[in-house]
Amino acid sequence: MKRWHWISLAVVMIAALVLERVAVHHHSEASYWWVHIPGLYGWLGFLGCIGIIVGSKLLGRKWLQKDEHYYDGE
Repeated sequence: MKRWHWISLAVVMIAALVLERVAVHHHSEASYWWVHIPGLYGWLGFLGCIGIIVGSKLLGRKWLQKDEHYYDGE
């Protein structure tokens, strides 16, 4: 990636953390302990995406892909 991609990614991440602290935590009436962890929902979303990618790769390798000579009629 180019340098400006990394800079824009950092700006968006910092803006998301700031907006989460300002908008979500001050207006949240939930009293759960995990609500106060900054960036938690971002990390959960990231880990969920990683899980979907890994799961789909495993599914593709184990179930969808066949041997090279699968259709040869042997």
